[in-house]
Amino acid sequence: MDTSPPPNAPTGEPASVSLEFSDYLIIFIALAAAGFYLLRRQATPPSTKSPFDRLQESARAETKTAALPKARDPTKGSDSFVTLMREAGQRVVFFYGSQTGTAEDFARRLAKEATQRFGLRCLVADLEEHDLTVLHQLPRDHLAVFLLATYGEGEPTDNAVEFWETLINPDDEAHMPEFTDLEDPDDHEPLRSLHYALFGLGNSTYELYNHVARTVDQTLERLGAQRVHRRGEGDDDRSMEEDFLAWKDELWPLACAHFGIDFEAVSNAPQAATFDLTELPGANADHVYDGGPIIKPGPSGLVPTYDVKHPYWAPVAFTRELFTSTERSCLHVELDISDAQGMTYLTGDHAAVWPVNPEREVDRLLNVLGLADRADTAFKLALHDPNSASSKQAPFPIPTTYRTALRHCLDIISPPSRQFFETLTAYARSEPARTYLGTLASDKAAYARQIFEPRLTMGEVLEIVQRREKQAIPTVAAADRYAIPFAALLDEFTRVLPRYYSISSSAKLHPKRLHMTAVVLAYTPTATPDRTVYGVATNYFKAIHDYRSRPTLTNGDAADCTPLVTGDPAAFFLRPKLETGDLNVAMFVRRSNFKLPKSPATPIIMVGPGTGVAPFRAFVMERSHLAATSGPDTQVGPTLLYFGCRSRHQDYLYEPEWPEYFQHLPAPHSGIRCAFSRDQPEKIYVQDLLRAEQDTLWDLLHNHHAYVYVCGDARHMARDVNKTFVDIAANVGGMPQQQAVNYVKNLRGQGRYQEDVWA
Repeated sequence: MDTSPPPNAPTGEPASVSLEFSDYLIIFIALAAAGFYLLRRQATPPSTKSPFDRLQESARAETKTAALPKARDPTKGSDSFVTLMREAGQRVVFFYGSQTGTAEDFARRLAKEATQRFGLRCLVADLEEHDLTVLHQLPRDHLAVFLLATYGEGEPTDNAVEFWETLINPDDEAHMPEFTDLEDPDDHEPLRSLHYALFGLGNSTYELYNHVARTVDQTLERLGAQRVHRRGEGDDDRSMEEDFLAWKDELWPLACAHFGIDFEAVSNAPQAATFDLTELPGANADHVYDGGPIIKPGPSGLVPTYDVKHPYWAPVAFTRELFTSTERSCLHVELDISDAQGMTYLTGDHAAVWPVNPEREVDRLLNVLGLADRADTAFKLALHDPNSASSKQAPFPIPTTYRTALRHCLDIISPPSRQFFETLTAYARSEPARTYLGTLASDKAAYARQIFEPRLTMGEVLEIVQRREKQAIPTVAAADRYAIPFAALLDEFTRVLPRYYSISSSAKLHPKRLHMTAVVLAYTPTATPDRTVYGVATNYFKAIHDYRSRPTLTNGDAADCTPLVTGDPAAFFLRPKLETGDLNVAMFVRRSNFKLPKSPATPIIMVGPGTGVAPFRAFVMERSHLAATSGPDTQVGPTLLYFGCRSRHQDYLYEPEWPEYFQHLPAPHSGIRCAFSRDQPEKIYVQDLLRAEQDTLWDLLHNHHAYVYVCGDARHMARDVNKTFVDIAANVGGMPQQQAVNYVKNLRGQGRYQEDVWA
């Protein structure tokens, strides 16, 4: 485009510019894109902030002087984590890749111990918030510690995906990451100055156990990094906590040697609480977080993003009981997302839902902590040591009240860790309390037997301590009774985390109503046959279902808190008085790779016993709808579903629906096959049904490129089903055993054998 002045332009005057329509169009598009980009970066959901991530604006001023600057996104500033550490005098960085919060919790615990025991200033760093292409710039006398969870089928956690893709190329074992400002671009060991330690979090019931940690470890070593301690691996199928403690205790002497610290001279004094707590008895209730969504209008015209940090509060639109037996319960739950602007889901995705803690456990803790009369008193938090891990913030919005924090924000149900019993022991004022807590802190077997296996809550543990004190010293003065400050408990409690459920509806049929299928968890631990343990999330759904099922009650009426499961009159999950919004749940949609083939003509083989049938209800529903509404040119291929349960008459999920769906799916072999394990003397499982039709299955797999989907228990069922398909390849396909194993592995690699399983 020529912008020189025309020949007759007056001297000293701006030349006119001749623009064509295409020029105007290009300028308009560029300006619009720039404006959208700037607005998008400022966008927040129009109606909610996270009750677990965002602090009230009034609390920011209170904590600003106590906290070090939070790590900045490298795309929004020039300072890397290396620069931040240098400015803050930090020598250790704890990177975490966490899906459920455990890896993050481990990172924070390590940072606290490193700071308070060894005087090491630390940075706790979320992998997605930092640019790891400057990893080679970390000085030799520093230490990087990675806490990396493996999620799903050998995948990195959501917050570690970018780090993983930077470091790893699955198709090239010799892949060289592009590090920033590398002096020698051809250097094959760019991380030779990096000293690191690594702990992986996984579950041995999955085939790719701790795949992320193992792969990252191998890659770091290949790039020249030096590991100062053996790679740790935590197994959630056994005892993740004990695996971590053993690795941690071995790490510190080696880390001290790296930093020139005399480990033997280090004090083992109890660690101080991370936060100082100040009560605000006169706080304005309008400025105190009460557990619900925090309302803040966002920029108009922009679509919000709902995720783990910004949930949507969805009304529970419908619930119904699926089991006909009164001994167990399985619920169909529908969430209304019609008002969630921009929220969509795809068939096969997961719904993430936050539970609410039962009132009984909230009241128990308030009583044993001596806070019952101040339960609704507001408080604020500030870092006790401004030089502690820089990214540590309050674990919930502040100011808030004790009751709100315990009910909505903190995991008060999980057993306290054995490590935390050292802190509990430090607050003991009597010999009976010191003896009891000290034994549990030091004796791994005693802790497992008395605390972990029966799944005692923190409130129950503190009740036992106080009861033992009273038995040993009947006249113990109130001032001498066991007590622990609320702020000290915040170092043990993790945040309440979302639970993930396979969505059991088709996005094409129900785009604004998301269906879930959940068995209400209640079981008796082997070690304590007189005790029942209840799942927090599913029993919360059950409480909502029971409340909705009482036609005489309306929102705001008193709920009688009927026991959720007969035999435990204490497991209350609803407030005595319900308030507007109490039957809404915080949730978001998480994308999944568990998807139907692109072509509807491709045969699919689905194996889903129990609630593993949930995503397959969505698959069958969608294929049936497609077949019924599309023209003759759209062919829907064979659709085979293998379902298993105890009895046709008790737990046959969605029994009336299947004939309706399959009447529109006439392709050969389409239909549901059921294994009712207890309806005949000899038990039958889904694997037996697969073997009975092995010829058909092999033909679909080998000759028609069928996809296999497995959903449900990873510990036994998924392994057995995998073995069954290996056997089919060997028996019908005539393959040697190892070739059959490789055949099924290749199906996985092609995306034709997919699993959505849990341990």
